Amino acid sequence: MGYTVLCMKIALSENRQKVMNRLKRVEGQVRAVQGMLECEKECADIATQLSACRSAIEQTLGVFVACAIEESSKGQSKKDTEDIKRLLQLIV
Repeated sequence: MGYTVLCMKIALSENRQKVMNRLKRVEGQVRAVQGMLECEKECADIATQLSACRSAIEQTLGVFVACAIEESSKGQSKKDTEDIKRLLQLIV
């Protein structure tokens, strides 16, 4: 059973900025968790914030993959590209 390695780059600055903005939000959320730990906040509050961090990372992954697919699918029909994006949003 062979696997194809998918190798893509995020070349468009607009797409790269989308991913960077999401990563900055994730970074802020992680710093908030650190602050909560330092201030000895309630475990439930920290767990809630960690869950938000996980969700933000998953959403960032979805945006990253969608951007990579968008850039690699140049030449395909716009409908095909949009269909792929919609499917991706369902699974990520």
